[in-house]
Amino acid sequence: MEQNEKTAKDYFAEEKNVMSPELARKEVDNWLDIKGVKDRRIKENEDTVDTLCEAVEDGDLYFRDGKLVQKLNQPIGNEGVIKELTYENRIKLSEVRNRLKGVKSTDLDGRMLAYVGSAVNKPIKMLENIDTADWSLAQSIVVFFM
Repeated sequence: MEQNEKTAKDYFAEEKNVMSPELARKEVDNWLDIKGVKDRRIKENEDTVDTLCEAVEDGDLYFRDGKLVQKLNQPIGNEGVIKELTYENRIKLSEVRNRLKGVKSTDLDGRMLAYVGSAVNKPIKMLENIDTADWSLAQSIVVFFM
């Protein structure tokens, strides 16, 4: 192989990292600002902010019309009907409360699911089929709605 030839690994690394860490951080900070998240809350959840930044760097999260969009690695539904989740910047308590009906206070997954469902305006039954890797990122996002 010539010195300038790229391997498949090189192409994958270039393709996966679609945004610089600095620009990703600016994008996430802008979203947190739009949401009105206080600096103290951001500092308390710095690991979560880092997770969001890494997802933006990798192209798993992006911004459209000021809203956060999660590209799903595994689409939801029998025919891959849902390929992305678009998060509203604000949700109403009444919406969350409606989705929390029947969820026990000790059911953390159920509570998180109610918040995610409210934030993306999708039925909980549909979201229950989300892939665990996609769910992990969704939980990181929803931290800033709680």
